[in-house]
Amino acid sequence: IYSDQPGPLTIRYLANLTDPNDWDALFTEVLVAALAIKIAHPLTHKAGMIDIARAAYDRALDAAFSANAIQRGGRLYTGAWAAQRGDFRSLR
Repeated sequence: IYSDQPGPLTIRYLANLTDPNDWDALFTEVLVAALAIKIAHPLTHKAGMIDIARAAYDRALDAAFSANAIQRGGRLYTGAWAAQRGDFRSLR
């Protein structure tokens, strides 16, 4: 990959998964809970349903973040103050 930015560079891969069967189960759970927040009041006309949906969303998001942290594993720690803030000139 050629770039005019100094390295190391962070690369983020994206996928265009249009079939919900291909989505991660935790992602689906978070998406469903987010949609539930949006339609809770118009569908039921009860303000309490928004709180219930928001609690479900928070639980689903926490579970997804926890699973992602476990799958991602540890991160490389660089003790230098500048490197922690993105200045990698000292590492060349």
